[in-house]
Formats: sequence, structure tokens, C-alpha cells
Amino acid sequence: MNKKAVVLLSGGLDSVTVLATAKAQGYTCYALSFDYGQRHNAELQAAAKIAADYEVELKVIRLDLGSIGGSALTDSNIDVQLIPNIWHLFKDGNLDGYFAAIASAVDDAYLNGANVVALAQASMANATQRVRHGPLPLTSPMCGLRAAIQPQRNKANE
Repeated sequence: MNKKAVVLLSGGLDSVTVLATAKAQGYTCYALSFDYGQRHNAELQAAAKIAADYEVELKVIRLDLGSIGGSALTDSNIDVQLIPNIWHLFKDGNLDGYFAAIASAVDDAYLNGANVVALAQASMANATQRVRHGPLPLTSPMCGLRAAIQPQRNKANE
């Protein structure tokens, strides 16, 4: 039997890991990416390169997200706060400085009126322990854990 898998390929580390794992386990893989009007096309370019490297077919689906509101990913009128020199701290192994800079930027965002802060990289999650103003920022590990736990909570409450 020919096992098949559709892999949501964002172009990032997590999705390429899933693709590599599925291929290693003998699946015939098909890659799927979404063009949601992001400000840049680096994700789509990376997904295309990864699909070519792994010799899998890539389908890109265009989504119009305008009807559900603006997003910093798609709306150039929404400001995205970048933390200066953050990559250098991380690359140099200065994790204390890295987490401190992130927490400071989160605190500044809340003090300047932000309702929610989302940290884009899983590596940033440990900075949440240093945040002093506002709720804990959203992180991909936290969101993933909540998604994994919620079905169990639902079952317990039945």
C-alpha cells in the first residue's frame, strides 16, 4: 500500500522537519502552502525551495483574509515592532541579554497600549518569565500546549 501525506509547508523549520520525517517513513508527500497576502514572499520562496529539494509537488492556495480583519502579517499600516540587535544576542549565545531585550520590548508594547503581544519565535518563549506589564505574551509553545490540553479538559468536563 502506498502511504500518502499532505504536509502543510510554511517554509519554516517545523514544517520541513515534518516533511523530512514523512519522507523518511516512506510516505509519498504532497506539500501545501498558503499565500495569504503576507507582506513578503520569503515563506513561499522557502517552501518552494524545500519542495524542490525534497522532490515533492507543491500547491499554493491563495487566501483573501481581508474579510476577517487586518493583521500585522498582511497589512502594511500595522506596525511590527522589531527588536534591534536581537539576532546578534541570540547568535552570540547571550541568552540572558536576548531574553531581557525581548521582555523589555514586550513591557514597552504593553505600556504603549498594546492589548496582546505575540512572540514570533519559539526561542523567545523563556522571555515571558521576565515580563512585568500586561498579560503573558502569546508564544508558539504555549499555544501548542493549550491546543493539546484543551481536548482533555473538554473530556474531563463532560
